[in-house]
Amino acid sequence: MDPARGSGRSHLAFGYGVHRCIGAELARMELRTAFPALVRRFPELRLAIDLAEVRFRRASIVFGLDSLPVRTT
Repeated sequence: MDPARGSGRSHLAFGYGVHRCIGAELARMELRTAFPALVRRFPELRLAIDLAEVRFRRASIVFGLDSLPVRTT
């Protein structure tokens, strides 16, 4: 990477598109470790609401949930 390069046409991209967050893959790798560890630590982890009640974000460009209530017993 050379921030002083003369041309903006040649660039290094991580993933899809010029606006791709380079931390996105790090977050995926962390979650691949964290979720299995969470389930091992709390094997009785369950949704605290019915699956039909899970609400997804509406006004966001990022796919996700508003919240995900869980219980451990």
